Amino acid sequence: MQFSQPENTGHIQSDAPIMLIERLGQLYTTMSRVRMKEYISAGRVEVDGRVCRKATALVDRRARVKILSKPQTRPYVGRGLDWLWEDRWLIFVVKHSGLLSAPNREGELSAKTLLDQYFDRTHQRCRAHVVHRLDKETSGVMVFAKQIEAERRLESAWHEHVVDRRYVALVSQPPVRREGTVISWLKENSAYLVYSSPTDNGGKRAVTHYKVIDSRLPQGRALIELKLETGRKNQIRVHLSDLGCPVCGDYKYGSQEDPENRLCLHAFRLQLRHPITGEILSFETPLPRWGRG
Repeated sequence: MQFSQPENTGHIQSDAPIMLIERLGQLYTTMSRVRMKEYISAGRVEVDGRVCRKATALVDRRARVKILSKPQTRPYVGRGLDWLWEDRWLIFVVKHSGLLSAPNREGELSAKTLLDQYFDRTHQRCRAHVVHRLDKETSGVMVFAKQIEAERRLESAWHEHVVDRRYVALVSQPPVRREGTVISWLKENSAYLVYSSPTDNGGKRAVTHYKVIDSRLPQGRALIELKLETGRKNQIRVHLSDLGCPVCGDYKYGSQEDPENRLCLHAFRLQLRHPITGEILSFETPLPRWGRG
């Protein structure tokens, strides 16, 4: 069962995509924006046969938009991995802390292996192709390619496709400056420890922008929002350690406390230009309990 869609009698001046909530406003003229947002976040709005949970998602002005009588349940992928969205080319998920992004050896549990099992269960002729990673202890939004062509395009120009990547971290104390940019060269040693140099040490140049969003937490802790300009291994963890405020739970890079029994780093936003269609896809997850201040 679904709500009937009113006739769209207005004259459309442009073929440019429109935000989903604006499209709903054109079709359901008596519905409040608050109610529209409730339907969208509850998974009750379908665009051309697929549920869309982002009010600001860009949709074709001719797209068939339906309001469902009941929310569509999200597919179950596997323990430690939450489904967000997928099409024939890509799948977006939320990885929990403690799960590898990809296996280090055959048979090891990871986000990739769980996705491959999900594709088998749902009779999809594809495999999960890794185009970026999150540390095992880091949680948050990830994207995997489902087809070789999508993987090839993302891997060859990852930073051109990524519009915005943001993280939140709980740190033991705020940095001296409330916001700024850390630039250094990162190199991994034989003990798999990434170390930082302010000058070129033969490693990879890394750039992290940070901003303190709450410095009034118990025990002098603070919440920091981080935006990546590059995506190097352990980049955020090393750069926050450079600032004298390691991520809580990160004993590898200098933390002396573990209030949440986990690394307190979460990738809460990923905005990406679709490698095939060119559409801007934006996904954001609720912050973990420790990230709400």
